[in-house]
Amino acid sequence: MRRVPVREILDFLKNEQTEVSYQGRDDVEICSMSNLQDLTDNSICWIKNRSFAADAILERLKELGQAVVVCPFSIDGANCIVTDYPKGVFFKVLNHFFSCNFEHTISPRAVVESDNIGNNVHIGPHCHIGKNVAIGDNTIIHSNVVIECPCVIGRDCEIFSGVVIGTDGFGYYVEDGVPHREQHYRGVVIGDNVDIGANTCIDRGLLTDTVIGNNVKIDNLCQIAHNVRIEDNCLVTAGTLLCGSSVIRQEAYLAPGSVVLNQIKVGQNATVGVNSVATYNVKDGITVFGTPAMRITPRL
Repeated sequence: MRRVPVREILDFLKNEQTEVSYQGRDDVEICSMSNLQDLTDNSICWIKNRSFAADAILERLKELGQAVVVCPFSIDGANCIVTDYPKGVFFKVLNHFFSCNFEHTISPRAVVESDNIGNNVHIGPHCHIGKNVAIGDNTIIHSNVVIECPCVIGRDCEIFSGVVIGTDGFGYYVEDGVPHREQHYRGVVIGDNVDIGANTCIDRGLLTDTVIGNNVKIDNLCQIAHNVRIEDNCLVTAGTLLCGSSVIRQEAYLAPGSVVLNQIKVGQNATVGVNSVATYNVKDGITVFGTPAMRITPRL
């Protein structure tokens, strides 16, 4: 396995204009990563804040002459990359130096009806890509993904196994006591650098498109209903349910198991807590929790 000198890591961060400082030996070489409970030499790890820096961990870091820790404070006797955002720096280093090269191919076992596929796109086995689908450059679509409506997917996206995009949503009108399905006529628009986790479903639009903005990250097992609009930089975590025509504003965070009801708006940089149900519009920048979700009052 390749050994990466710490100076090469620091030069990379400098070129990325990432502000860090370094304290420690110049001859350290890194070939793997480790967590705080299983620290090894020639590895890199990270500490979120001082509450995670137990005395035993600090002593172990000092013992290891060939380990590097990314943390928001200096540790005397240890090799430290000091930064205000240790998690981001740690994974930036891992992604650059230790990620495996991914071969972008279109599997012969995939059904691809579209001729609007960008450069360097990967489509895994047993996918079905409909004829009205456009896929941007460098996008990765893992196995067993189905896209079956008019759909535009941006560049640098990653869609994981089992995702279904473009089936009709749950829309019915009742006549003489009998429910009749509302035919869906629009599609799905997905921006750039979007991740969609395994077994998530995204419904096509009814009369307006379902829209997912740039840099949105959607976890596994989420349901995005028809006409939903998720703006840029939002985080949608596992088990979230977004009902029809709901709007999620920029940089909002939806915790695991959260529900946003039909036509409800979640404000910019707002948070809907774990297993909470947003039954009213959520204002910008606040956190709501419970059923119905209510604003959390900060402790004095």
